[in-house]
Amino acid sequence: MCRILSKGRSFLMDILTEIEQNLVKSGSLFEAEQIILKGVLELGQVIMQNFLESLDRSLKSQAPANYQVINKQPRTLNFIFGPVTFQRRYYQAGTKKREFYLDQQLKIKPRRRLSPHYLMMMAKIAQTTTMRNTADILNLVFDSGITADSVMHAVHELGNQVAKQTQAKEHQATPRHMPKNLTIEGDAFMIKGKKEAGQLTLVHHYRVYERVANQIINRHDFLSVGHQGRLEARLSDYLDRHYKLAGQTIFLASDAGPGYEPAKLLSLVPQGAHGEYFLDRYHCLQKIEHTLGRHNELAMRAIKAV
Repeated sequence: MCRILSKGRSFLMDILTEIEQNLVKSGSLFEAEQIILKGVLELGQVIMQNFLESLDRSLKSQAPANYQVINKQPRTLNFIFGPVTFQRRYYQAGTKKREFYLDQQLKIKPRRRLSPHYLMMMAKIAQTTTMRNTADILNLVFDSGITADSVMHAVHELGNQVAKQTQAKEHQATPRHMPKNLTIEGDAFMIKGKKEAGQLTLVHHYRVYERVANQIINRHDFLSVGHQGRLEARLSDYLDRHYKLAGQTIFLASDAGPGYEPAKLLSLVPQGAHGEYFLDRYHCLQKIEHTLGRHNELAMRAIKAV
């Protein structure tokens, strides 16, 4: 489908026609959804390629007078909808300077393979899970070949920016309300340090959300590298700013590991509210398997009962 590189709008109809033809041949709703998703992703690749090459053409007339075109060279960027290879002009600027004017105008760094939006998405997802899990999630959804190291570089580059955006959101003025079902989850995971090879750093993570009619709303994540106390202070401030919790029951969940024991989670409950701690289903099943053994008949019966 990506062979369609027409500069007119007819390529849109060509792709839509191809999707419709493939849908007719599909044998299930599962297969039909796969066909549509694949077509939409490839459509995004074609549109982006045409957009970038069209922008490069228009920038030619806007380039400084001393810019002379040397040639055109390809570049590939990975977007959330897949890799896009496009041609752009290479300029001689004066006697020594040479540059790709399109790259300079779009502020695309040399040798950068990922789009700015994709980098930000990686950094945001990595705020709530491990680098490897982030890569697995993105590859499952977009089949983009992202590695855990790529995620780590995105976090190091944009982590502070994401954290500032997140904390700014925490302090937004919103009317305090009384939630019907408020849950706080706590967990921690290890990441590789940047300075020393093999060094592991503990990342603390709390998640607050409301559950209404089996839907999760108003979800907010709190993360901190090695500073659990500061994170708990942010969490407490957030609860005070956004909720009226006097007389309310707050549900708390964790894996009951070090720093996230039931008593520790219950200590997060504001004065005047009541806390109910429970071990979430995933960690409950995990502990049953670790305690009784994966192939123990009693363990299998217990797992079915949970």
